[in-house]
Amino acid sequence: MFASALLLLACGQPDLVVTTIESDGTPIVNADNSAEVPIQVVVRNQGSAAADVFKTAVDYTGSQGTFVVAFTVPGQTDIWYPHTSGSLAAGAEESFAGILTFHPSVHGETLGLHAVADSCSGDEFMPDYCRVQESDEANNRSDSLTVVVP
Repeated sequence: MFASALLLLACGQPDLVVTTIESDGTPIVNADNSAEVPIQVVVRNQGSAAADVFKTAVDYTGSQGTFVVAFTVPGQTDIWYPHTSGSLAAGAEESFAGILTFHPSVHGETLGLHAVADSCSGDEFMPDYCRVQESDEANNRSDSLTVVVP
């Protein structure tokens, strides 16, 4: 185990961080009475090696607790978690622009949003580091973005 840890350090590792989480338009209430909030999330690989394909999740904290919210990005097949289209080179960024869809129970609430790069949310039997083993596993969560849900 010690030798494999040294090998990983010698070869370098990816390090995924969320550099941007921002509202990207005007929130609306759709025909299903769900609130839709446009958002953009940018993930940067600040490590020294490419990162394999990973997913990004967004969660929110409100009066009822903390929950994952559907993050739908055009062109993606998963309505909850957008994935990178391939590996992310060292120093490169991937931008996810899409819609967060909130249940009507949070209408009118002020929520704190966080994006998480290399998220395991919704997965079973994943290793502690999810899909990408990184040099720093503790910096995948963004700062908070406050939004008011219509």
